[in-house]
Amino acid sequence: LISPPSLPSSRFPLMTDALPASVSSLLSSLDPQLRPSSVPAALSSAIDEIVNFGPSSSSKLLQLMKSNATPSPAVYTAHANAINVSSGRGGAVALILVVINRYAEDLPVAGTAESLEIIRGWLKESTFTHGSGGYSILIHVLRSIIPLMVTEESIMSSGAGKAVHSLLKHDVCKGNPSDPNSVLVKSLVKEIKSKWMETSKAAVAAEEERAKKLKMKKRASPSSSNSNSANDKTTKSTTKLLKSQSSQSTSRPVKSRGV
Repeated sequence: LISPPSLPSSRFPLMTDALPASVSSLLSSLDPQLRPSSVPAALSSAIDEIVNFGPSSSSKLLQLMKSNATPSPAVYTAHANAINVSSGRGGAVALILVVINRYAEDLPVAGTAESLEIIRGWLKESTFTHGSGGYSILIHVLRSIIPLMVTEESIMSSGAGKAVHSLLKHDVCKGNPSDPNSVLVKSLVKEIKSKWMETSKAAVAAEEERAKKLKMKKRASPSSSNSNSANDKTTKSTTKLLKSQSSQSTSRPVKSRGV
């Protein structure tokens, strides 16, 4: 097991053994000045726009994930065609995973069902890559998705939770129990399950709190409305009384005075 490089600004260190040098240097820093010239200009520009946290950061990230999503199953089932960071798409996926790992809380879109479906595809691809002798991509994917801002609905509907759990029954974990990489994968799977459960529960609690505040606000509104209604009724009654008095005064006969 090769130790990962130091990433001081990353919450979860990322494995980069066997990754091309051009990608490894990207994983060590998202500083555009430190990126190698081999990084495609379009990818570099997209990443810059995302991490600058403008109003379109979330949509840009989702768009970038979609454009690098897993091809149809027929394409990647063979080990040779599984995700490969030496390719343009593989390098882009590796970098996207760094971004969503480092900025998970700032980019909650990465934890939505739509995003998790794409990540599920990457996870499946990485298990085929493991079959050809490397654990790096699989470990990179697992480490990267730990802090995602998921919800119970997004986990269930995307199938990502099931995909993560199924790794415990996969050859990647059952093949050689004494393999340190296999042990690490098991540990990461358990950490993801624990963290995602914690995050989804927090999301439920936050939603319940918002609903509670909204309910209290609605309860407060009728009293104000009733008060206004009472004032309106008083005003109408007063107006009606004044009109009645005025009518009586006009219709009352005037007595003539004697000369």
